[in-house]
Amino acid sequence: MLSPAPEYKNPLGASPPKAEIESQLIEGRPLAYYFEFDSSNRILRCRLEGDVTDESLKECCEATGKYAALTNPDVGIMDFSNVGSFNVSSQTVLDLARRTPVMPGSRPRVLVAASTQIYGLARMFQLYGSEERPELHVVRSLDEAYTLLGVRESQFEPVGGGSAIPSRQVPTLVRKARV
Repeated sequence: MLSPAPEYKNPLGASPPKAEIESQLIEGRPLAYYFEFDSSNRILRCRLEGDVTDESLKECCEATGKYAALTNPDVGIMDFSNVGSFNVSSQTVLDLARRTPVMPGSRPRVLVAASTQIYGLARMFQLYGSEERPELHVVRSLDEAYTLLGVRESQFEPVGGGSAIPSRQVPTLVRKARV
């Protein structure tokens, strides 16, 4: 059983109201990533798709911190399974690894990287950020992530009332226990 994560404390002072954070996140532009939350397992999942660049990955990491403040998850998953192209430099990965984690505390984080290129860069992120993120794992599939976390059944719902979902709707994932 996972222990609850410490409540997020904004290093700049009191956390802004949820509506204010949501309005900062959604600026009427299509996103290459979106967030979902499984309240029963307290998992925040970010799914990236399409073309990922240095800038969009940095934006996604900043947004992750804001969504973590909204949901206070015990676990974080960043899923790169549906990425079309990954035009991210190794320097950007190193810079991100050296930053303070966007989800504070020692809570499990999982990067799902199906492609060899993304898996290699995710492992580099894991190695260079291991002091700040000792509970970071890199896996090849969501099923592997759920097995690692001991999650048998999950139900994710869009964070922010669905406003961060890209134009094509993604169904909510419901996993059934394996028999």
